[in-house]
Amino acid sequence: MVKYGVAIVVGCLYITCASWLVRSEGRAHRDFLAKWEQENPEPKPEPPRATVSDPLPAFKPRDETKRAVPLPSVAHTAPEPKAPDDRQSPPVSSEVVVQNPKPARMPVQPPAPEPLQVVAVKPVPVPPREWADSLDLTHLKRDDEVRLGHDLHLRVKAQIPALDEGDFLKQVEIASRPFLAKGVHSDVPYTFSVLDSDAVNAFSHPGNYVYVCRGLFDLIAEGEEYVLEFVVGHEVAHLELRHAIKLIQRGNARAKEQGIGTLRQFDFPLVMAYPDEQEYEADAWAFRKMISFADRSPHEARTFMKRFKNHADRLKFPNGHKEPEPGSIPLENHFRAHPPAWKRLERLTTLSLASKPAR
Repeated sequence: MVKYGVAIVVGCLYITCASWLVRSEGRAHRDFLAKWEQENPEPKPEPPRATVSDPLPAFKPRDETKRAVPLPSVAHTAPEPKAPDDRQSPPVSSEVVVQNPKPARMPVQPPAPEPLQVVAVKPVPVPPREWADSLDLTHLKRDDEVRLGHDLHLRVKAQIPALDEGDFLKQVEIASRPFLAKGVHSDVPYTFSVLDSDAVNAFSHPGNYVYVCRGLFDLIAEGEEYVLEFVVGHEVAHLELRHAIKLIQRGNARAKEQGIGTLRQFDFPLVMAYPDEQEYEADAWAFRKMISFADRSPHEARTFMKRFKNHADRLKFPNGHKEPEPGSIPLENHFRAHPPAWKRLERLTTLSLASKPAR
């Protein structure tokens, strides 16, 4: 019982202290508000000012002649109703008037789904493989070789424009005469072109197309037809010995598996030259034909290779080779990808007249 009595006493003391605290806080708050209102009195509203809508009445002078005239009696009549003033607020009515009532919202129903339409998907047509992929390069027919050469010729002209006429083209045709007269066996006519390029370069491809770049004539002085003869003879040798066809035959099946068509496979020998053994074989063929059919001396037959060696040394071809320069046309790199010029010159020097074929 004692503990219950102590709890009651403690509870009473707690309630008494809490009540005193709340009362003290309330009194302090009211005193603060009264003091603040005395220090910050509420500003009195200013009288309304006259506006343009309330003009002052016009001043009229007093008429002195009418001062002696007695004023007539005025009957008390009801005042005329005043016109409604737009500035006055409308009369207050006990009825609630709703202006421009908004229409009640209708429940939004989702649109009915459109019926699915079955669209027939057309298969993407597979581009036909190049016609040249079906060629038998081992037994290439004349008409197929002509068509193959024509398509390759269009690819070359798309990269470098050709000079269809001029002194350079005439010199190339004259330099080819000794080889065409006795050195060729193909019944496909030869086509010679001079490309409008500053590169010291020349190349050929099946179909008996031979190309000489304009820049190569910088290595040939006037009256040195034998220098150009070696260049033309070297390219004719590649065609007569069918170097391009043999090179493509080696990797034709593997290239087709990788999706590389036959026409594109010929880009490799046109850009990066032939294997070294084929280049040496073409040099020897042109060297011997010049001595046999054009009555050139071994010194004259080796002159171009001496000039090209000096050209490679001046441009500092690494080991005689030169990779394609950034931004250059790939076809202009063919001559620079040949074996080192000094090695080709050594091989030509070792050739003897005893190895020349019979006329």
